[in-house]
Amino acid sequence: MNLSEQLRKILSKKELLIDTYRSQLEEFALGMQSSLFNELLDKTLSNLQTEDGIILNTPKNIQIITRVDAVLNDMGKSKYPNLLNTLQTGFNKLNLINDAYFVGMMGATAMTKKATDYAKLVMRARIGVKETGEMIKDGWMASLIQDTTVLKGVKNIVFKAVIAQSKFSDTLKNLQQYIQGTSEADGSYVKYMKNSLYDVFQQHDRAYSQSIATTLELKYFLYEGGLVKDSRDFCREHNGHVYSTEDAKGWSKWVPADSIHISDFKQKDEYSIPSYLGYPDYNPLIDLGGYNCRHFLSYISEGMAKKWKKEESN
Repeated sequence: MNLSEQLRKILSKKELLIDTYRSQLEEFALGMQSSLFNELLDKTLSNLQTEDGIILNTPKNIQIITRVDAVLNDMGKSKYPNLLNTLQTGFNKLNLINDAYFVGMMGATAMTKKATDYAKLVMRARIGVKETGEMIKDGWMASLIQDTTVLKGVKNIVFKAVIAQSKFSDTLKNLQQYIQGTSEADGSYVKYMKNSLYDVFQQHDRAYSQSIATTLELKYFLYEGGLVKDSRDFCREHNGHVYSTEDAKGWSKWVPADSIHISDFKQKDEYSIPSYLGYPDYNPLIDLGGYNCRHFLSYISEGMAKKWKKEESN
């Protein structure tokens, strides 16, 4: 689909921005892992009572375990404001880029302004922040800094080590592997953020665009983002083609055998729904090709869609 040079530049800018902020999230997770292990070693583990390298099962050691909470809370207070600022800054920049895209597509009309203003309102509620930038209690952003997944894992390792009177050196090794990871496995914060944050900018972009498109009654879009070596069958099939929001309703039940544009599949059973599609809360216009999907939807007018489909069929 040949969008104007102006719109193509806007979309390229969006792709670059998402990649940049995703890298920042990865750097944050790695930094948290390094800091957490060092903080725990300095403020808790080094104070454990041992004898001949064995951690003793004593009331003092049990008490020391409770300090793990304080270490993680202190880290959260010092580190999470930077994360939240990164998220809000990235979201705002994405909003501006999408605003420019829709203005370029539809013109700087009162309806376009109404659509982008409403989308901002919707997204503030979705991410859990007030117009002032403050977090909403129990909102999505607040839940990020209240999550106890990593804390529970750390406490479980140290508590078991005290009860079992494990070797101090083995406990350090187990804890370091859990927090910082190994060559075969991700560390605790990378794992947590992969599950909760790594796709957040893509999903914000898609949700924001969908809100604007709904207000403007745009029911067609280009599935874009290009392909990489490990692109899934679903994305290989849809990349670069035009679809309608009605078409997308069937994506939760898509199987490789339904393909029109590709004939070779990475999935062995071409008649089964891929695990990255159709899960309980799957939203086709937000999740697209599932976790780690790099694609986005560029909404277009019905006239543009018909023109492209006609060109594609020739």
